[in-house]
Amino acid sequence: MKYFALVTFLVLVPNLCIASSSWGDKPLALRYAYRTQELHPNSPVLPLAKATPVSDTNPCKIEPEKENGEFTEKQLQTLASKTTVKVTSQNNRGSGTLLAKQGNTYLVITNAHVVRGVNSIRVQTADGQTYSAKIVPKTNLQKYDLALLKFQTNQNYCPADVSEAIPDLNTPVVAGGFSVEKGEMVFQPGVVKNVSDRPLKEGYQIGYTSNISQGMSGGPIINSHGSLIGINGRSSYPILNTGYVYEDGSRPTEAQIKQWRSVSWGIPVATFLCHLCVLCG
Repeated sequence: MKYFALVTFLVLVPNLCIASSSWGDKPLALRYAYRTQELHPNSPVLPLAKATPVSDTNPCKIEPEKENGEFTEKQLQTLASKTTVKVTSQNNRGSGTLLAKQGNTYLVITNAHVVRGVNSIRVQTADGQTYSAKIVPKTNLQKYDLALLKFQTNQNYCPADVSEAIPDLNTPVVAGGFSVEKGEMVFQPGVVKNVSDRPLKEGYQIGYTSNISQGMSGGPIINSHGSLIGINGRSSYPILNTGYVYEDGSRPTEAQIKQWRSVSWGIPVATFLCHLCVLCG
């Protein structure tokens, strides 16, 4: 399993994302091309982040308290609080996850349904500061319930460390996001209970027991090693079963749908790392 600290940017060459034929215990294989020069505006590449050692004085770094290298639930909530932002528009409230930084520009991943059809977007960071944000165009995410935002500030915030692996069943997680009902950020523990062998429509593939409420869409799903593995998007027990359809239009069995209704659903990091393209010309 590989983890990447999103501190400086790397580029992902399209068509070099190769997934194994079955999920099982095989992580998604990602191939990266690095370069240090400025990105050409028409370059078909993705600015993400180059794995970089983090200094002991970095405020984004937390040492795991468990001997096996895992974080406690309280530590996971702290990590999630650093990377989660509130996303608001004129008619909607949701969440987002700090994904990367370049210079004074931050990238935020959220759900497309959080920002669909809006005219203005603002993000609120962990310190209470609010910034105007824009949707990044041409990101190659059209078929997924995902959108990429950007905002600018000279303040220092903490983009998430990301894991390229699809999580195993029973992986402990913490899901973060802004609860409309409570009017504050909440962080819900849970475990991964379902991993669909192929993505459902809009990219959903991880079923987990964290209680996701209205407003938490776009917030992070963080594993016990403190790494981002997915993005919240669908809560358990929806009114309709229309979301339980595979990308090719076929449907799971009625028994599967009954089981899947009992958990929340998220989109794996691996999905958008494989398809995201920020500067496609």
